[in-house]
Amino acid sequence: MSVAFFKKDLDNQSKYQPYLTASYAKVMNKDSLNLNLITYLTPQQLETAYGSFPPKPIVPPPITAKVPKRQEIILKEIQRTGVMKVAMRRDATPFGYVDETGEWSGYCEDLIDLFAEKIAQELNISTGVKVIEIASNLENRFQLVQNGIVYLECGPNTIRDDIGGIAFSNPFFVTGTYFFGFKRHRNKS
Repeated sequence: MSVAFFKKDLDNQSKYQPYLTASYAKVMNKDSLNLNLITYLTPQQLETAYGSFPPKPIVPPPITAKVPKRQEIILKEIQRTGVMKVAMRRDATPFGYVDETGEWSGYCEDLIDLFAEKIAQELNISTGVKVIEIASNLENRFQLVQNGIVYLECGPNTIRDDIGGIAFSNPFFVTGTYFFGFKRHRNKS
């Protein structure tokens, strides 16, 4: 379904639309995987589903960061070299992981491949854009971008406003966690 999502939304291929329907989700629904597909909720509906006013907005406002000046604009560098340098996690299923064949897989892999195709098309690079993948982790993911080793990092990151030199994209995957608790009552008898 993630491939269908990226193909339709990034590549404008309408033939993938049937895979993004509730009826297709029902077909894919298995006893071991209870799958429900919600195609659209407004931020207000998400907040209602959250149950109270969330501590941070469900859809955060864009963060504008002061990014250090580069000698060459990234798109110009990609056009000149035909290379896009990207960091991705190898241990964060379903975003980025190594599959049973030893290949890099996940949402980020799919997204980056489609992004490279789109950049090649937009920049008129007939040979395509070669993606160089560098492993990121919790300790180095932001430094790889800050130090210019990669142009972007794709992974399960919290959008933050306290990291200098980093600009976050709009989220492409949003989730939440609920913690249920109970209060133990002591019998005073």
